Amino acid sequence: MSEPRYRPRDYCLDWHGFGKALHVRWRPLTGAEASRIAAARMQHLWAVRIRERARAERIPLKMYAERVGTSYDRLLKLLRGDLIMRLEDVGMAELVLGDVVDAVSPFRPMRDGVPAGRG
Repeated sequence: MSEPRYRPRDYCLDWHGFGKALHVRWRPLTGAEASRIAAARMQHLWAVRIRERARAERIPLKMYAERVGTSYDRLLKLLRGDLIMRLEDVGMAELVLGDVVDAVSPFRPMRDGVPAGRG
């Protein structure tokens, strides 16, 4: 597996909580890396939700990895932000666990002090 272009957890100031703790601190959504920071924040929320849903369904992460057709090692790297999550990963999580996609609905990036997509 090749090195990712970036590690999503590197944008999280509390990187030990990436994909685990719902509330963590982030680098500001400014500058050239704003889109990567926004993507990292969404991946974090999806990772938290995947862990929650797997726990609620009593599916160990090793078994979940088998069900979605990935290795356990890759899954753990996705959930802790060492690899970039693909939309295919999110779609598979939605199919297997349900109630995953809308985990990012509370996230609203700001643009000029106004939530993006509004105003």
